[in-house]
Amino acid sequence: MKEIIKRWNPWWLHGRVPESKTRIARPETLGGIVKLLNIKEITCITGVRRCGKSTVLYQLIDHLIEEGVNP
Repeated sequence: MKEIIKRWNPWWLHGRVPESKTRIARPETLGGIVKLLNIKEITCITGVRRCGKSTVLYQLIDHLIEEGVNP
């Protein structure tokens, strides 16, 4: 199971999310989500199709890797 998860998350091995997944900058949204990480509640990210939900999550993953957070 661990190997399957690693294949789905190659940035754990390479240390970076591919730029093709993070290319559209959304600093205000990312900053708001980062602030919510310390809260012990579930945060739900919603929006219409193709509005950038996945992009923001990939940017969050990239941010956490840069901060040295262990997956």
